[in-house]
Amino acid sequence: MGTPIIVLAGQSNAGRIAGEVQDALDATYGAGKYILVRAYSAGAPLTSARDGKTDWQTPGEMRTVIVDETVAALRATPDGYVAGVIWVQGEGDTDESGTPGDYAPDFHALMSEFRAEIASDMGNRLTGVEDAPIVISGLSDYAPAAPERQFWDAIQAELIGLGADNAGIVTVQPDLVLTAAGIAPAQMFTDGLHYSDAASVALADNLVSALVQMDTQGGEGGANTQGTSGADRLVGTSGNDIFIVDHSGDTIVEADNAGIDLVRASVSFALRDYGMSLENLTLLGNADLSGTGNGADNILTGNSGNNALNGAWGDDVIYGMAGDDTLQDTNGTDTLIGGTGDDVYFVDDANDVVIEYKGQGHDLINSSVSYRLWADAPEVEDLILTGSDNIDGAGNGYDNHIIGNAGANFLDGARGRDLLEGGGGADTLLGQTGADTLLGQDGDDVLYGDHEDGASTTYAGQAFRLYQATLARAPDANGYGFWTEQLADGANYFNVITGFVQSPEFQATYGSLSDDAFVEMLYNNVLDRASDANGKAVWQAYLDDGATREFVVSHFAESPEFQRMMEQDLEAWTRALGPDDVLDPGAGDSTLSGGDLSDTFVFRPSSDGTHVITDFEAWDVLDLVAFGYADANAARSEFYQQGDDLIFDDEGVTIVLQDTTMDALSDQGLMI
Repeated sequence: MGTPIIVLAGQSNAGRIAGEVQDALDATYGAGKYILVRAYSAGAPLTSARDGKTDWQTPGEMRTVIVDETVAALRATPDGYVAGVIWVQGEGDTDESGTPGDYAPDFHALMSEFRAEIASDMGNRLTGVEDAPIVISGLSDYAPAAPERQFWDAIQAELIGLGADNAGIVTVQPDLVLTAAGIAPAQMFTDGLHYSDAASVALADNLVSALVQMDTQGGEGGANTQGTSGADRLVGTSGNDIFIVDHSGDTIVEADNAGIDLVRASVSFALRDYGMSLENLTLLGNADLSGTGNGADNILTGNSGNNALNGAWGDDVIYGMAGDDTLQDTNGTDTLIGGTGDDVYFVDDANDVVIEYKGQGHDLINSSVSYRLWADAPEVEDLILTGSDNIDGAGNGYDNHIIGNAGANFLDGARGRDLLEGGGGADTLLGQTGADTLLGQDGDDVLYGDHEDGASTTYAGQAFRLYQATLARAPDANGYGFWTEQLADGANYFNVITGFVQSPEFQATYGSLSDDAFVEMLYNNVLDRASDANGKAVWQAYLDDGATREFVVSHFAESPEFQRMMEQDLEAWTRALGPDDVLDPGAGDSTLSGGDLSDTFVFRPSSDGTHVITDFEAWDVLDLVAFGYADANAARSEFYQQGDDLIFDDEGVTIVLQDTTMDALSDQGLMI
């Protein structure tokens, strides 16, 4: 076995952790039994200008240093081979002069030139550089300087992508390994960019561990065991062994507690077939393979194909890498890390961690415990609750598809245009922001299009009238949605009016007027008529006694006269915005609240049960298409008034429109 040569390259953080990397290499290979090539500088951006920083390297200078230092190490060590490169770099490319789209091509070009020049300089000597693995240190979300860097997230994604998309390259996520080591974000850095002592130790240990697992020559006390292309018997040692499995008939002989061993397989492989003797598994190539753990705490790494990865028992870390992967574990607290592709995760423990980065496919979590995408997996799109326990599910800012299980679920779409399906059980579905579709399905369900208390309907008219009364115009859709939301969430109505009255738009019309002229203009602009003497005298007296103009405006905006004037305008404006939420309760009794905007309530003969709509408005729609009525009048014949409520009763389906009369049920409000 030759002497490993490890190249530590990059910029200032490479220098920061160099001592800790050496300590980790000592523990792995043994002190003096390897060579560490230090090829880094204070700054070494691949895509950014160094802007006069003389202690920074250009890409060309960096390549020269890496090549020269590695060649010198190889010449000084006749049995030396390049065991791999640890790349700690990227911060310098995150400022406004960086070009993230060039990062991966520039990195590949640098490494290709490095390999080619080493091979050329060393002639016929076998150096291992052609296949030497590369371990990349990613960027941390918790670096204090990150928010100030324009391209931090973009370069972070490029570093992750290099590891996910390329065989022979692995990216170590600092936040994952440092958090697992018990290091809080506030203790990770000593300044805006540079790691603390504790963080350097944990990061270096993980970078070296990842490199050793990829080094096909093995570490101290271990061996790289590789057979022929046929079915082979691979025998390990008492150290940390690497087994290369390339045939389904290969077998491994390894004792329990004999080091930390890695299987690198280009065929499907299950560690549990060998009891507890093997710890880690990396799939090679691009075939669609499966990988299974055992009862130990395994690290499973997929390839670029579509993999099915199952940690089995233990607290496992599973990397999907590229491809459409399935990541799961049947027991334990696990960390599931996806990659590019449409990944499927299975979560069965409240402490399981799912890590998916932005732009890495359309992903799904199957969870048997309550799960909130917005908090626990903000870059995952879809969620299915499994089993029959009464658990909850919540979406995030994407257009989520959330499906309940057989239990009683609370499903919250959060933001986005979501599709919520209750499944069995007595479910509560809350669409919140966005035009959502809510399907109650079986069970006695409660469906809220916008707010859990249904209060947004009450405030929709207030928000519309505020715009008309103060600004003499219809609201813009975003402003209307914002103020309706604020009022529904408990904002003080008078405080909201104050914001409108103090706005430049209001002040341009009313700001310079005397109190007398102010009241007269309110009559003209709000009520579309001249003042009457008694009414004007009342408002003038209020102002003389110290009442604010906000007080006067609030009474004009909510006066019965103005509310009647705005009814048709509000209905027409709301309909013009188009459909909002779709609420389909399915079978069983249900309570439905569409919230603001134009909602559609869907019923069919199979929707047996009593369905109470708490907030049916003139702009809402009843979808009765499935009943097959000839026209709107035929549908109306199935309605009758009962006190304040309008009741539909046909084919075992009862719909109660609370506080609604037949006059409110226009042809536009019926879909037949």
